[in-house]
Amino acid sequence: VDPGRAQTTYNFARLEHEEEHLANAQELYEKALSLNTLSDTIRADALAYLGLIYQELHGDAETAGQCYSTALALDPEHPAALDFAAYLLLSQDPPDEERAASLHASVCRNDPYHADEPCPYHLLLARRLAMANRASLFEEEDGDGDDPGAYQELLARMDAS
Repeated sequence: VDPGRAQTTYNFARLEHEEEHLANAQELYEKALSLNTLSDTIRADALAYLGLIYQELHGDAETAGQCYSTALALDPEHPAALDFAAYLLLSQDPPDEERAASLHASVCRNDPYHADEPCPYHLLLARRLAMANRASLFEEEDGDGDDPGAYQELLARMDAS
């Protein structure tokens, strides 16, 4: 194993990312990209995952967006770059729901099984729906939100889904 090889460095970055050692993963992705010997496919992978780290760890939407754009310039149908870009658009204030849904639909068209797997876009969408459901559960007809059974109903709905 030669840690000076870009592919090996990228593989270590993925392992660190999977283990949620995001600062280490970021450093390794950046090192792998700087070696300039990655294939375009792996370069797009590294950029997409690096963008996700910038978005989630640093809250840096601009740099994340640049990473996704660069990855998509290498491969316009890159699944992770499309998926993470959709997540970025949905997480903005205000969210660009239409563009996010369009990008995510592209991912699902190219990979029909993607819709069955958790991804950042799905998780954020589910969180937003849960928040909306929670708000509606705690709204009574008189509007004071003081319904002792609402919390139990929320838990039952969450268990059912």
